[in-house]
Amino acid sequence: MFRYIIGICDENKGIIENLPNFMSNLALLRTILLDLGVAVREQKIDTKGVRKYKLELRTLLMVLGADNARKLASYAKLTNNTVLLGNVDYTESDFKRFTDESLKDYAQLIYECAEPIVSQLSNYDINTDTQSAFLNAINNYTEVLVSPNITETIRKQATKKMALLLAAGDVCIANLAAAVEVVRLKEPIFYLGFKTAQKLIVNGKTKLAVKGQTTDTSGNPLARVKITVLLNGAVVLVKKTAAKGGFYISSLAGETYQFTFKKAGLADQTINVVVNDGELTRLKVIMVKAQ
Repeated sequence: MFRYIIGICDENKGIIENLPNFMSNLALLRTILLDLGVAVREQKIDTKGVRKYKLELRTLLMVLGADNARKLASYAKLTNNTVLLGNVDYTESDFKRFTDESLKDYAQLIYECAEPIVSQLSNYDINTDTQSAFLNAINNYTEVLVSPNITETIRKQATKKMALLLAAGDVCIANLAAAVEVVRLKEPIFYLGFKTAQKLIVNGKTKLAVKGQTTDTSGNPLARVKITVLLNGAVVLVKKTAAKGGFYISSLAGETYQFTFKKAGLADQTINVVVNDGELTRLKVIMVKAQ
């Protein structure tokens, strides 16, 4: 759903690049959108996916455990802390050889060794944030190991993750919207387009709005026709037709939109399309050769 905001921002790079904190919030929103895609796939996980997911968690824990152990070992050597060194002197090869249960236990040991002295480890790239990420990796791996129904556990984790990501995305969009107010009068078309995209997210209009087909004059379907949807001159979204020339758009609030169709070698087509909330609008677009 956040892709509509990202789309209109990408169409107006010259306007947004100097807005306060805009680019950092937009970059964060892109990351959130990617992470949401991962969470959605995890919600649909099957037995094969479970094995892959468990391997990914194990690999992450091995990497974090070995890395933190190496940093703590450096600290121990430089401060002559032989007790600490004896507790954390494990290599990446050691972590790879650990059984599933041992990996969990040794990772927990490394975490607990760092926790009481975390304030002294900033120069070793260990801090409260890295500790939190490490503990989260340990807990996720532990939950997968002990759960009688791993598939359900992964799905529940994905649901929780999605809720957090959606909340974080809403904060990003609120920050973007605040920055956009700076150019409300100077860039009215961009401003209106952004607000329209924001409205689609807030109102959650997800019912099928427009369904169509593109063909040439002989009735042959046209794939990868670029479709640009505008409202009052502002780009709302951009997409391309499928292999058989079809397309559908499921998130348009009730308005009159301008649809532009473009494909190399063919004349551009522009059509005004009326969309009513809760109704399906059907289009058939016939494109002719460019003169």
